[in-house]
Amino acid sequence: LVQGPVNFTVELSNPAGGVTLVAPTNGVVTILEKNIGLAFAAATNTVSETAGFVALNVTRLYGINTTTTVHYSTTNGPAVAGLDYVNTTGTLTFNPGESVKPVIVPLLDNTNAIGDLTFTVGLASPSVPAQLIPPSFTTVVIQAAQAGLSFTNAAMSVLKNAGSALITVVCSNPNIEPVIVDSNTVPLSMRAARVTPLRGAGAG
Repeated sequence: LVQGPVNFTVELSNPAGGVTLVAPTNGVVTILEKNIGLAFAAATNTVSETAGFVALNVTRLYGINTTTTVHYSTTNGPAVAGLDYVNTTGTLTFNPGESVKPVIVPLLDNTNAIGDLTFTVGLASPSVPAQLIPPSFTTVVIQAAQAGLSFTNAAMSVLKNAGSALITVVCSNPNIEPVIVDSNTVPLSMRAARVTPLRGAGAG
């Protein structure tokens, strides 16, 4: 297993026959790692849909004086290839001395997307003797560039003697909401209109 350098200690004790212990009486033995580990630098990456692409770093741990390859591919989540991002597959090649290589996934600006969407990128089939270590999959969170406003519920009821009805509106992408610093800041807004339906038989 790829676990990095590990060590143990050897200790001298209980001398006999007139011998005396002198320092050092403890010796640390370090076992150096000879295996190669491949993993994403982060398990989650967040990017705006208007960024154009996302760069996902893959790291090679130990064994950097050799040539190592690993395959990568994208998998749909709520985000869909061809609509929110470009389906991407390929092979990374780490040349001697290289410890970090990026996987580049192009993004598509989906103006109909409301709220965050995700897809995953996974590593597979590393060249021998390399091994995959966690995280060998990373989740990409695409933040929508548009803010969607909606009611919290499609229907609600209120007693006619309540005096008023509180109808809540939420923003699906609060990261888009501007910070109000002065009167010149334009907040997110919408127009609400009351539509009066026909009253049913027996309506009060």
